[in-house]
Formats: sequence, structure tokens, C-alpha cells
Amino acid sequence: MIAADVPAWLQKNGVKLLGLDLPSMDDINAKSLQNHHAHARAGIAIVESLDLSGVPPGIYNFAALPLKIAGGDGAPMRAVLWRE
Repeated sequence: MIAADVPAWLQKNGVKLLGLDLPSMDDINAKSLQNHHAHARAGIAIVESLDLSGVPPGIYNFAALPLKIAGGDGAPMRAVLWRE
């Protein structure tokens, strides 16, 4: 569980997107998805299961291209990473 003050701290510091190498930022069996909702209220998008382990250190551009799912509040996406 993420501390309750983390989403507000991230928002205050200008974070717009949070990438995690976890399958979910809430417990995998959670029904209420408290962390998801707290970050959404703070205007922070979440990218889960993001594996950047094979990417050398450096400054990159990142684009998250989700599939459009009617009525959905989340979707699988294609992550695109590139250098200028």
C-alpha cells in the first residue's frame, strides 16, 4: 500500500505520469483500488508492468499509446521510448 500522502506530494512536485514495474499499484486482489483512485484524483496517470530493465541510462522521450476501450477506465498500451 502506498502512503496516503504520496499522490498529493507527486502532484505538488509536478508528476503527471507514474511508471511501475508492478502488475498493479494496489493489491492484485483488491476490489476498491484505493491507490488507483487516489492517483486519478491527483491527475496522475499510471503505467503498470513497465519494464525498462534493458534500457541504458539516459534522457528519453516517452509516449504511452493506450487502446481505446469504450466505457473503460484503463487499457493495454504500447509504450514507446526514444532519444532525440
